[in-house]
Amino acid sequence: MLPARDDADGSLVGLAVTLAEHPDPADPFPWIGLLMVHGNRHRSGLGREIAGLVEERLRARGRDGVRLAVLDSNPGGRAGVLAVARLPRDRPP
Repeated sequence: MLPARDDADGSLVGLAVTLAEHPDPADPFPWIGLLMVHGNRHRSGLGREIAGLVEERLRARGRDGVRLAVLDSNPGGRAGVLAVARLPRDRPP
């Protein structure tokens, strides 16, 4: 888990939970299985920043990609993921 804290007061404003490997061996990528941003920080770029930090850490460990999960029932989250994504936006196998 990667917590994101406010620089001013240290309060928790977001978090990311990752999987080093997907349970399906056909999917070689690590996953951000959960990315949460506090409601008063939505649309501030914080989600993009958190996802970027996770990606940087994974690249430093030799990984060349990461997948970001989102529930179909979360249209706001889906829009945020699509804003962060830099690769094809298809569903995993």
